[in-house]
Amino acid sequence: MKLSDKILRKRAIIAKVNDPLKNISQIEQTNRRNAGNFLINRLARIAHLYLPT
Repeated sequence: MKLSDKILRKRAIIAKVNDPLKNISQIEQTNRRNAGNFLINRLARIAHLYLPT
């Protein structure tokens, strides 16, 4: 399997996970330049869903 095919498969999996999260939390995509910031941002949004306000 070519590398581009593998990357496209992973992208589809990530999209399947991210779409429900975006719909549940009604978030807008921001410009993320750092992978670490992306992960912290994602974890904060998930935590926000489960913590009482």
